[in-house]
Amino acid sequence: MKTFGEVTGIDESNRGLLAARSFAGNEQTGYKIALCQRDIAIYGAIILFGFIFAITGRRLPPLHWAAWLFIAIAPMGLDGFSQLFSQLGIPFIDQLLPYRESTPTLRVITGFLFGFGTAWFGLPYVEESMRETRELIVKKAALVSKK
Repeated sequence: MKTFGEVTGIDESNRGLLAARSFAGNEQTGYKIALCQRDIAIYGAIILFGFIFAITGRRLPPLHWAAWLFIAIAPMGLDGFSQLFSQLGIPFIDQLLPYRESTPTLRVITGFLFGFGTAWFGLPYVEESMRETRELIVKKAALVSKK
């Protein structure tokens, strides 16, 4: 097994990490593909919550907005913005926050929390709205059938 740096000749300094972004791959290392762990975790968590919501008879109350911000938004925001600010190349920020890339594990965790939390926050409201719509349609259909 060889490291990425040994195979490509790209060092692991800040400049090397930036060069690694533009490295598309070769026959020896393989080629990059567009596969986002965070997106897969988000969609998987939404599907998982949808199953849980259906199994519980669509009776779960919505997640409070403050809990949604803390559970779903804050972890992904912290991961994303700390990565963004570490890569700006501003000396003051470089001293406070070293250059970093989010790891696949961290992407999956933050994506799962975002997907599950957002589904928990939104699906109960969608269900409530659809329940009201169904009741309205039933009333209208009853009026039409009487005529």
